[in-house]
Amino acid sequence: MSTSETGDGVGYFPAFIERLPEADIPIETCRAFMMRDGCQALFFELPGGSQSPDHSHVNEWGYVIQGRVDITIDGVTTTYGPGESYFVGDGVVHSVVNHPGLIGVSVFDGTERFAAKP
Repeated sequence: MSTSETGDGVGYFPAFIERLPEADIPIETCRAFMMRDGCQALFFELPGGSQSPDHSHVNEWGYVIQGRVDITIDGVTTTYGPGESYFVGDGVVHSVVNHPGLIGVSVFDGTERFAAKP
């Protein structure tokens, strides 16, 4: 059930999540709300999908709520769907294809992966 059906929020997440600061993510169709307390948690919606070329960063754990994401590490691509989680280790080079309609949660080690929107 989407929260738009319950009147709690505009997108998938309830209003109390949508009141969190928005993350400044350089993907035009991405809406992401973040919490910071020892780590950075992002609650995100990607209606248009996106792709990220090879990159690395701090440890990331993710959970797919809806849709699917392809993550490629060392030439091996794994697809994750609803109810599945993934982990990308600190400094591990990877690329990502976020398919249209992806909704999920990503948690990063530390609090500085993304800035808040101005």
